[in-house]
Amino acid sequence: MANIPMSEVFAKYSYLKPEAMEISRESADIDEMDERLLKSGYPMPVLGLGLGGMTAEETERGVRHALKVGYRLFDTDPEDESEATLGAFLAKNEYCEREDIFVIVKVHPKNLGREATRKSIERSLQRLQTDYLDLVLIQAPSCDEKNFKCEADDNRGTWQESWETLEEMNKTGVVRSLGVSNFKKSQMKELLKKATVPVSVLQARFDLMTRNTALRIFCDKNGIQFMAHSLLGFGWVADGLFEENPIIGSFPVMLAARKYRTSPASVLIRFALDRNITVVPRSSNPLHISLNKHAAYLDIPDSPDIMNSLEDFPHRQ
Repeated sequence: MANIPMSEVFAKYSYLKPEAMEISRESADIDEMDERLLKSGYPMPVLGLGLGGMTAEETERGVRHALKVGYRLFDTDPEDESEATLGAFLAKNEYCEREDIFVIVKVHPKNLGREATRKSIERSLQRLQTDYLDLVLIQAPSCDEKNFKCEADDNRGTWQESWETLEEMNKTGVVRSLGVSNFKKSQMKELLKKATVPVSVLQARFDLMTRNTALRIFCDKNGIQFMAHSLLGFGWVADGLFEENPIIGSFPVMLAARKYRTSPASVLIRFALDRNITVVPRSSNPLHISLNKHAAYLDIPDSPDIMNSLEDFPHRQ
């Protein structure tokens, strides 16, 4: 359904529930999203909107519709204009107050180190036009040649130094909750030994083919909320391992979508939510955003064959 005009979606997916379609209309009722209480003591919605990688126009269109239909969680990217676009829109939005919104900000690994991290947070505050951030994640423990490229810098600091800076900013109230992204289990263990402020969130890859089970169990045992990225499977194409998305168009997912009269993405979102995983799928399409929200309220009947086909989808733990 990516980049498909609404008219084509209605024609191609005629089995979709009418009430799911109605969510995208002006008259849609706004239901409150379920929340999880983080270890920091602040609640975070279980479903939000990812904004990274979109143009300013796409971000504004997505945020406007998401707010209208009840989204209150937004995941930004420090390497594009999502922070500035979100901040400009929230400053004048008609749907809710700033305190109703939960904004996730990341520190790119090129900004690791005490002073670089502090400057990164100050830049995010300015771009978002706010005096506090709901959640800050260290985006990765180090630079790499694949996902987090950085220019050569012998003076770059460490994630440990960045965490200390974030703890200081947490104690002043500028940053309410702290977490990390793309950390391994060994790094999480080191972080927990070091941390004097609760580690509230770990964001890591999760989809039908990569489930990070051991890491999720570790988070559950330590009261850390697990948040998925790459949930819909497009990361496999971006990595060059598949020419087409091997998940969202697969037979079990499409069959489940038809059975439950919803979209393939909604099935995958529901699969994650049922495992206590926070999800922030990216989209600027109003219909996709509405259908993704519908997944949170999807009443999935007892259908062992279909559910087992999703659970048994070829994967690595």
